[in-house]
Amino acid sequence: MDKKISEVRSTTDYSIFRFDKVNRPIEKARLAVIRPSMLRTRGNLQSVIIDPKGNILEGQHRVTVCMEEELPVKYEVRKEGYTNEDLIDLNTTQNRWSITDFAHHYSMRGNPNYTKLLKYVEEYPQLSSGVLINLLSGTIRMDSSTATVRVKSSYSKGGFTIVDEPQVKRTLKRLLEIREFYKGWNRRAFIHGFHELSGHTDFDWDHFLSRLQIRHISLFDYPKGEDFLKALVEVYNYNKRTNKLVLAA
Repeated sequence: MDKKISEVRSTTDYSIFRFDKVNRPIEKARLAVIRPSMLRTRGNLQSVIIDPKGNILEGQHRVTVCMEEELPVKYEVRKEGYTNEDLIDLNTTQNRWSITDFAHHYSMRGNPNYTKLLKYVEEYPQLSSGVLINLLSGTIRMDSSTATVRVKSSYSKGGFTIVDEPQVKRTLKRLLEIREFYKGWNRRAFIHGFHELSGHTDFDWDHFLSRLQIRHISLFDYPKGEDFLKALVEVYNYNKRTNKLVLAA
């Protein structure tokens, strides 16, 4: 039976709580972090927020621990009218959402771009989610600091869009081939430099790969994409007497 504690209620009737599919997935690591303190306090000190239908707006990890440990759940019922955007705001205020949290949220809301992104994240675990977003959205260029800020803002609001997916697949396939010769193939700076190089009008992939097999030892872990680009151009032009690639001034 529920008992009212000021504006907060407490219950062990876990059936009243509903886990919203558009919320981020439950993370075992997060459960492990909050479980010890919740066991010490015999429940959640910070109230869980639900809507009148029992959908958990904020606090799904706390509810999960309470259910698993048979602890009472303190909760508040908020008025009608909460949107999916409110759900994000509530959760990011308490614990920042990751890139994949947003992807899961918008995928469950039916956005195919985020659904595809999750598949790429699963298929290419060696690449950071940020790099995959830049590749898929066509914003992985070396002068992209301002663009990256715009992409992040748009991404968190559901505005992520995939452009030229065939080109992305080709780039990813090539990166996997480069992996055989250079261990830093998945570094953001390297991918920025390689993306710039491969976008050159006269770039020949087969020629580049043949030169990389010989000159890969000349590649270092440079901090910037510009440095990688210069090094990759030198690799490309090695022993090449004609049709050398020239960087724009």
